[in-house]
Amino acid sequence: MKAFNVTSRVLVCFSPDYKYNVSGLSDCRIWVLQVPKGEDMIELLSIKGHTKVVTSVAFSPGGKNIASESEDNTVRVWDAKMGKGTLEAIVGHSNGISSVSFTPSVKSYCVLF
Repeated sequence: MKAFNVTSRVLVCFSPDYKYNVSGLSDCRIWVLQVPKGEDMIELLSIKGHTKVVTSVAFSPGGKNIASESEDNTVRVWDAKMGKGTLEAIVGHSNGISSVSFTPSVKSYCVLF
């Protein structure tokens, strides 16, 4: 398996079909990798948008979106293929956020404080 240069903190979440993984990095990036069976991982996207460490990432049930949250007290939702934000950043949390996930219906997501 190919070694990638990553920072000291990495969070990983696999897509529902296990073909991709998304990682939250301590350098404020979100990294999307393709995970082919029996082959090296392929870097698809490096998403920038948070201003502090990314502390939680999640794929939507259909794998089309990624939710991320950060020590900058924002939650962001991204298009998993294009890396563009699909919603404005959700801001205003005065305390840290511990986790983000989608509901099974994909109509909303859950933020845990």
